[in-house]
Amino acid sequence: MNTILTEALARSPHGAAISAAACALAPRLRHPQRLACDNPLTLAAALIACAIAGEPAELLPRDDGASDTLRDSDIPLTSAAHSAPPLPPLHDIPLTLSTSGTTGTGSRVPKTLGAMLRESTALLTLPHWPRSATALGSVHPQHLYGLTFRTIHSLLAGWHIDPAQHRYPELLLDASRRSTTPQVWISTPALLHTLVAGHDLIPWRGRVACITSAGGALDPAVAAALRAQLGCTVLDIYGSTESGVISIDDGTGRRPLPGVTTRRDPDGALHVKSPWAHGWIATGDLVDEAHNLLGRSDRIIKRGDKRIALNALEHSLNSDPTIADSHCALHPDSGHLCAWIALSDDGIRAWRDEGRPALLARWRALLLQQHDRLAVPRHIRVTDRLPRNSQGKIARADWERALREPILAPTWQPGETDGDTHTYRARVPLDLHYCKGHFDRIALVPGVVQCRWALALAARDLGLTATISAIEQLKYQQFLRPYDLLTLTLRYDAARGKLHFTCDNGHGKCASGRIVYRPDDTPA
Repeated sequence: MNTILTEALARSPHGAAISAAACALAPRLRHPQRLACDNPLTLAAALIACAIAGEPAELLPRDDGASDTLRDSDIPLTSAAHSAPPLPPLHDIPLTLSTSGTTGTGSRVPKTLGAMLRESTALLTLPHWPRSATALGSVHPQHLYGLTFRTIHSLLAGWHIDPAQHRYPELLLDASRRSTTPQVWISTPALLHTLVAGHDLIPWRGRVACITSAGGALDPAVAAALRAQLGCTVLDIYGSTESGVISIDDGTGRRPLPGVTTRRDPDGALHVKSPWAHGWIATGDLVDEAHNLLGRSDRIIKRGDKRIALNALEHSLNSDPTIADSHCALHPDSGHLCAWIALSDDGIRAWRDEGRPALLARWRALLLQQHDRLAVPRHIRVTDRLPRNSQGKIARADWERALREPILAPTWQPGETDGDTHTYRARVPLDLHYCKGHFDRIALVPGVVQCRWALALAARDLGLTATISAIEQLKYQQFLRPYDLLTLTLRYDAARGKLHFTCDNGHGKCASGRIVYRPDDTPA
């Protein structure tokens, strides 16, 4: 370990700062450490400090606010040192990582720092990596993929490490534009799909040397588009928190990482063994006889005598220009096949102009061209962005909420107050419950619903919960439609017990009126 890290710190442009920070921090560590670092550089310093002190480290999936947690602010990095100070003897400390919890409650997985260093040393033997680069990442450094590639591998490769997490395509492209050296993008299938679908990447050709993708299956069409537009290497990395990296597909076929052994059991499930994991590990994935990945066992369902690969359904849906992203799974209660779809800009326009039934029919026809009719989702929910975590995955709790809880109101931005006037802004949800069946061709928000939103905000923020005796001057002047930017204004006239409200879609008032509260119930 000492040799690997000493040589890595000598190569790294951050080596002196990381080494100095680690050596300064180590004497303060007297018990197992809980880490919550957003910066891969401070995370590297914290891990080395723990190895110097011989203290185990737990990498938290999120900062829980506890006072005994090491954060970026506790590990100052300075560029004052010109060379990395020599490291004292290091301990091969235990590490604890957490899985994403996308299939339920996340689990804790034991690792060791030495095993992760050996894994990255094996990765460095592959021919795909540039000698000099800047590592730009969209994933968090404390999850296994980010820890492996944004922190350890980038450090051992001697790359400049951008400390920021670029969670959205626009942020990644902006960081790439500012960089003056070739880049390695460390990202996920979901972000890369959105990147290809929504951006012309030709201006970035020559800037990007390599792209790594993990956290799910990368659509081959997306990988091909990235190679064609950027002229770079694209690596589809397969692995898990328990096993580490298993195999890599560079577009010429999937190959195990050197040292990794695989076997297929009679049910088609893949098991792996590697020098940096303990014994044989059941991956939870299915493979064919040639060991080509078919998908996770919990992502392949049976309908009748048919096997349906949910990843394949998502790839088919994502090929439609109206769809930016999709996630397919079973309904948490009925067990029916469902899809959660994020519309592209074209999709949002079509949803507004052609209506929900037209797009549902379009997607059904698309799926029937490539899949059995049993593979067509029974229920579809629509949004403008899926709530993927930093690893590109969707938590089970978010999926269940989307299927179980109808959308009854916008997600309001924090209200603004100017005197006695209160202003709220929000996008009208694409999949608003009240729009379903309310004009098939063009969905409209019923006026009574707009009035209901005003009443709910008045009750929540102004304490107006009294009985309503009348609504005066109620007017519906313009249509309010899904994805309109709504401005809702409230003004309460306490002397008269009247709440004035307006709903505006940016082009004019959609609804307005005065809500009269019963005099003996209204607050003073």
